[in-house]
Amino acid sequence: MSNTSTFPSWAEKPVAAAVPFRRSSLVLAIAGAVMVAGAPAYAADDKVVSELKAEVERLKKALEKSEKALAAQVGAVPAQPAAGEPVSEPVSEPPAAVQSEESTKIAKGEEGDEPKALGEVVVRTSRGLVKKHDIPTSSSVITGQELEQTGAYTLADFTKRSANLSRDTGNPRTFSLAIRGIGKKGITEAQDPSVGTSIDGISFGYNSLATWDQVDVESVEVNRGPQGTYGGKNTSLGSVQINSRTPSFTSGGRYAMRFGILDTFYGDLSYGGPVIDNTLAWRGTFFVHKNAGVYQNDYDLRGRTYIDTNKIAGRVQFLYTPTDDITARLRVEVAPRTAENFNGLNLFHPEPATYSDGVAWNLANSSGNRLRRGWFQQIKNYGLNNFYNYHTGTQNNDQQLALETGMHGVTGDVNWKLGTHTLTSITGWKDFYFDARNDEGTPYDVSLQGGGDVKYAQFTQELKLSSEKGGFVDYVTGLYYIKTRTDVGGKNGYGSDAGYWFASGSPSTTNTFLDPVTGTTQPVWSGTYGTLAGSATATAQDRYLLGDSLNGLRKYSLQRIRNESPAVFGTANWHLTDQLTLTTGLRVTREDRRTNGYSVVTDDGYAGVLNPTGVVGGQDAQIASGFDSVNVANNTTTYLVNNKIATQAQWVEAGSIAANRKSGAYYLNGAKQVVGTDVSAATAITSQGLKADPSKNIAFVATGTSANNGLTTDAADYAAALDQANKAALKYYGVSTWAGLNNTQRQKIALAQALRKAQIGTLYNTVGAQSFRKTQLTSLLSPSFKINDDHTVYATWQHGEKAGIAQVVSGKSLQAKPEITESYELGWKAYFFDKSLTLNTDVFYTDITDYQQAIQVVDEKQTLLNNDGLIYYQGATLNADRVKAWGIEVDGSYTGIPRTSLRWSGAYTDAWYADFKNSPLAAEQNPGSPLYSAALGGTPFQDLTGKTLPGASKFSFNVGGDYRQPVLDGYEAHTSINYSFQTGYNNDVTLSKYGWVHGYGTADVSIGLGRKDKLFDVSFLARNVLDTQPKAQGSNSGSLLTSPRWYGVVVSGQF
Repeated sequence: MSNTSTFPSWAEKPVAAAVPFRRSSLVLAIAGAVMVAGAPAYAADDKVVSELKAEVERLKKALEKSEKALAAQVGAVPAQPAAGEPVSEPVSEPPAAVQSEESTKIAKGEEGDEPKALGEVVVRTSRGLVKKHDIPTSSSVITGQELEQTGAYTLADFTKRSANLSRDTGNPRTFSLAIRGIGKKGITEAQDPSVGTSIDGISFGYNSLATWDQVDVESVEVNRGPQGTYGGKNTSLGSVQINSRTPSFTSGGRYAMRFGILDTFYGDLSYGGPVIDNTLAWRGTFFVHKNAGVYQNDYDLRGRTYIDTNKIAGRVQFLYTPTDDITARLRVEVAPRTAENFNGLNLFHPEPATYSDGVAWNLANSSGNRLRRGWFQQIKNYGLNNFYNYHTGTQNNDQQLALETGMHGVTGDVNWKLGTHTLTSITGWKDFYFDARNDEGTPYDVSLQGGGDVKYAQFTQELKLSSEKGGFVDYVTGLYYIKTRTDVGGKNGYGSDAGYWFASGSPSTTNTFLDPVTGTTQPVWSGTYGTLAGSATATAQDRYLLGDSLNGLRKYSLQRIRNESPAVFGTANWHLTDQLTLTTGLRVTREDRRTNGYSVVTDDGYAGVLNPTGVVGGQDAQIASGFDSVNVANNTTTYLVNNKIATQAQWVEAGSIAANRKSGAYYLNGAKQVVGTDVSAATAITSQGLKADPSKNIAFVATGTSANNGLTTDAADYAAALDQANKAALKYYGVSTWAGLNNTQRQKIALAQALRKAQIGTLYNTVGAQSFRKTQLTSLLSPSFKINDDHTVYATWQHGEKAGIAQVVSGKSLQAKPEITESYELGWKAYFFDKSLTLNTDVFYTDITDYQQAIQVVDEKQTLLNNDGLIYYQGATLNADRVKAWGIEVDGSYTGIPRTSLRWSGAYTDAWYADFKNSPLAAEQNPGSPLYSAALGGTPFQDLTGKTLPGASKFSFNVGGDYRQPVLDGYEAHTSINYSFQTGYNNDVTLSKYGWVHGYGTADVSIGLGRKDKLFDVSFLARNVLDTQPKAQGSNSGSLLTSPRWYGVVVSGQF
């Protein structure tokens, strides 16, 4: 056996050769006996055993003639060692990343035109575990055939077939992976994934690139712990590597068609073969996946359903082998933009009656409260009974459009064998497109296609040199470079009903009036809605003003994220004795992270005259003119201590004199100033029309002066501001000047403008974030001891560093610190019963400093603008000071029962916040309580130290099995099952009690009949056969965590 390392030296003595062969009854018997699930060849009696031995000897001779062809065939792609995989990995079979379909057929017991060489029988199901037996890290392998047997195409499916791997529910943008309970919730575009993904040797800086259905897969490998010392992109928690089937010099292919409920059609086709014998080969893969969703949108006459599937993609590969020492592969893939109704599945229910402290829940801005307004009773067949759809799932929304995604990619790799070394180059380019257009969940014209959009592209280049295996040391070393470009946009749009929806106000429990909109008696409302629409004093002009205030307004924000990461890496295996090996690895990465962003109004809509000062229009535009009205009736007593706004308690404690207690408030550009503001240079405004001194930005407005009601203040250009205020007066009340309005009319315009300000929020021209530049390390130290051929024990320490984050939040730079991971592992890998039982187990401990996650920071300006008693947060990626986890993992398989294969994996995991004192409040925590209200001396955060991480189950396992039985003449019946279970976990990043999900399990089952030669097979497939539908309840809206039961028929075959 050859001793070469990363270069596919197994081609020199292959496991199975793709050679021409003739049909024979003996080979048919072999094909029927070798289970697709991976059981070893099984003979019914001694006679058959003797025949098999004779056939094997004959095929060995045929094998020698085909070595060159197979070497070219499987040499297209170098063995890509999984992180933690030693370069001295046994080479008795091709690595999963490059094993060809033809060699896979031998393992499956499949046949073609001539008997294939069976000099070495590969046990397919445990092949990955066998392959990983001498590797001193925790890892799992799922074969492509296991996935195909139960219709598993997605990363969500992969998580149900691997130990301690899970993914967050959501769309392709919000997708995230977790290993060992860490990383599942709160991933954003600004940060690197903690659990990385790769396809065919190309690592992704953005995991959304791996969210397409994976077709024609050879294997999926899951590696736990920090990665990067073997090449590829570094990750801090682990990686998932997807390996597709490669071109072959033997013509052949595979087809599969799935038909079933929900108008399902899945069509897969893969085919390839030689273009020039032994020199150029190709393989093409194409699929179309379509099915309707379960939940209907009653608003949509086209019958739109959620969550549907609409995917189409194609891939073509070329393998070039000009010499025995050089192989090259080119891969081009296209997934054109398609639209799926993924977003918009809302499961609404009423809010709780009280907060956890017993205080009544603030329902002022709840959807249920808003739908009780007369304005939203105009659609006679729609009301709260329709809106609260938690148990039915039936949707009714007018503006929720399908989510669009698309992807393209080009990959090229070259392997050049240079004597005892192999030089590998892997080059790749990928892009990704995402666009969501969302709705608030009602048939009213409130939201206009809001949501996020992403344009992502990456370029990667890797050069790697691998030494020959053997001697005292073998190694791999190289250079890696990745450059990414991400544009993340956020859209907000408002329709003709938006003003009535977002206006503040609550219904009276005693007073009523005759509402002219509905012609019925309605409760009198408080707040802006009450003043402008929900009371007897509201006029048609007032309702016009309220409806106009947001109609057609559109806002867009963008973050431009630019990252570069060059690196040098290396790993060496030091063979200290025949049994003891020390693996060491080091990676040095230079991180350069830059971000800038802006937030602008892109369309003023119908009420541009209500724009306040500071509205930004268009990308990088200058500040536009506007005016700021102030509703003096909302002013309250202001307390000053040392010329700074203080609380009453601070004022009393300071012993301030009465002169420092003012009946009024301080304003800056129409925004009321908060505690702590220095007002020593403020201008006092005592009459309408008095221009504030431009050099003194803050103005004091006194309470109780009728002339001051609805005044305008602090405009950068007072004349322009007054001109706009005059136009507003004319448009909404038919009065040519602001001064001509009465006090009540001024107050009403002030209310409408305050509503508009609150929805516009913070605007800013392009702001650059503080760059993150740092040299970071990844390291590996792992002694392993091979007790004998069947038992290996190891200890591993892995160190990983994830880059810090440059980001813009509300117009300000906010940098997240780098995440540092220390991972420790003790493992044992064993065979029993003549290798029919494979068992791998490990104990791990992970310690993370400055764990990055999406959290929320208090948005002081938005809280001030809304002024409704609630605390408003702005999403950002920051750090939890410390996270820890420990647990036990088990992977195993058993093939000792005739025609049967069993596999299983499981984990116990305890992952918790060791130090996290600044988490946002959970929904049930009263933001107005003294504990959390800043105005009352509290802090708007909670301490989650000691609490289990969101999304982390304590216990999870999956078990699968396959059985095949020869029937009739040339046919066999088969069945496959996969069951996955996890205990309960909290699905909310704030660990709200309403985010709890009870433990659940899902099962996929397939029963079928097929020809032994694999030309035709028909199966009945049921996915989630138990119809398990766990939900995360949420405080007002739940989320579904699994797809409902599906069943249908799959027709497949190979040719």
